[in-house]
Amino acid sequence: MASIFGLGPANQIILVPNKFSNFLLDSNNEDKMFSYKIYDYGVFSQFAQDPNYDLKNPQAPTYLEYMKQKYPYLEIVSQEETIVDVEKALKIEGTDKSTSIKLVIYLILHNREAFNLDYVTNENDFDKYYPEFKEMIESFRFND
Repeated sequence: MASIFGLGPANQIILVPNKFSNFLLDSNNEDKMFSYKIYDYGVFSQFAQDPNYDLKNPQAPTYLEYMKQKYPYLEIVSQEETIVDVEKALKIEGTDKSTSIKLVIYLILHNREAFNLDYVTNENDFDKYYPEFKEMIESFRFND
């Protein structure tokens, strides 16, 4: 998985609808860019701790600037402060400048660490699965 997503299984959880799960398991897809896989195959959601973000106890705007540098293809359409579990979070809606990928990212700072909850999909499937993602956000709890 790390070769596909750039993260490892120790710090992330990925959810996909059953009908799209085969693309994660197909080793022939490893050489395709992940964004094109989503463009072809649909939707995924992930919860991940960012292992490359070293600043402890950051403010959401600082982490947002880091995300903009890390993902230069990200075009932010809207952003708003919100709460996930009992933690302050920043909800970002955006698009990939080079494809028809839409995404929603919740940047969460928990126990002085940076986490994100992502919803990434092609334009055709965005509305179909977004209500389920919203339910996940509303029921999400850190367990520590």
